[in-house]
Amino acid sequence: MSPLWEAKILLGVLREQGLVGKGLVNAFEKWAPRIAGCSRAEMNRVYCEQTGREMSDYILVQQADKAVRYNQLPPEAEVVRRTVLNSDTFRLDDHIQPEQAKDPSEVKAMRRWSKRRLLDELDPNVLLSTNELASLTGFKPKTIRRWVSRKLVSYILIGNRLRFRRAAVELFLAQREVRK
Repeated sequence: MSPLWEAKILLGVLREQGLVGKGLVNAFEKWAPRIAGCSRAEMNRVYCEQTGREMSDYILVQQADKAVRYNQLPPEAEVVRRTVLNSDTFRLDDHIQPEQAKDPSEVKAMRRWSKRRLLDELDPNVLLSTNELASLTGFKPKTIRRWVSRKLVSYILIGNRLRFRRAAVELFLAQREVRK
């Protein structure tokens, strides 16, 4: 997933939690390394390459408002929302001091853990990406894409990204189970 797309999801979630203005920007700077895996400066570099302008505070606030107003938060936002809200470090009055950025491997591990916890809780709203489904089932992503092209497994298309409901995949695999 693009870091800018993850940034927009994070901004929308923070905006839904009631943060606005400078508080939203400070909370974004605190959470971006954890959720998106890169700092605001790294995102600014990518944004600048794509648009030719700096990612100012105004643009961040505007993106957050837009994500909430036009309901542009995808199903993946639920994972971000739960990660932020279930964290011991998130409080609306605590967003002023950005935390030290953790190393990228810790960030990825936290995201994987968060997603794993949602899967373990059997949350029906969790959508799996092709790679997540591959690691969960033990098949290669190429095999899963082949199933999609042959319309063997149910999927959801969000933009150009494939997402899978856990229940649909379990049904697909159960139908292929051979019993003696």
